[in-house]
Amino acid sequence: TWAAAGCNTNLGILLLCAPIARLAEQEPALPPDPAAWRAGLGRVLAALDVTDAAAAYRAIALANPGGLGG
Repeated sequence: TWAAAGCNTNLGILLLCAPIARLAEQEPALPPDPAAWRAGLGRVLAALDVTDAAAAYRAIALANPGGLGG
């Protein structure tokens, strides 16, 4: 992505994939059905709290991604 965008855009990819990876870890027998995954992702996201947000903020600051100042 560096060559295409001129900055590190991989952080966004990871942030989008993290809830999917967490769902796959929590519910390995989830059927390959879009509705089941949508509902599962809703459960994963609903379980997030302020501590999770703070950890994500710290990780983003450490990564110093392109386009977010610094």
